[in-house]
Amino acid sequence: MAGDFSARLKFGHTRIGGSFIYRDLAFLLLNTPSLSPFVDLPDNVDAKPELAGALFADHNFESIGLTAGVSGGVRMPATAETTTTGLGGGMLLIIDDTTSFTPMPNGETVKPVVEAKATALIHISGMVGGAVELLWAHDPNRSRLTQDSSGIPQYKLTTRNGLGFNILLRGRF
Repeated sequence: MAGDFSARLKFGHTRIGGSFIYRDLAFLLLNTPSLSPFVDLPDNVDAKPELAGALFADHNFESIGLTAGVSGGVRMPATAETTTTGLGGGMLLIIDDTTSFTPMPNGETVKPVVEAKATALIHISGMVGGAVELLWAHDPNRSRLTQDSSGIPQYKLTTRNGLGFNILLRGRF
């Protein structure tokens, strides 16, 4: 099951809004060869849905042809945790989509991911425009496979912050 609720308000040249998203694990993995191809998850898997919320605001400065905005949100990723006991115990996987799984180190819990974006849209003329975006994400769930001192592979948490940017040019014909 999945759902999305979005709302926007506009006051003159200013817009504000928000969105809330719910996606359960069955929806993320629906009819794709992935974690459990074409079948439901086994009984010993504890599945939790993805929950996300975001807010945005932007303002159009019509006289100079600029729209500036900011947005930010929090996402709790979908997870699948095996409840197997014995040698090695269970495993906790973060599932972002059908092909993106992140194993968590033993004993770690899933934490919310925080993201923010600043945007400037430049309207040069009716035919030409551009955009600049600066993106930041704090993901405390990132892990990578390393070897411990005895040479046994294990997952460790890694860099948590990411920074990116986009520069776009647009032409209408």
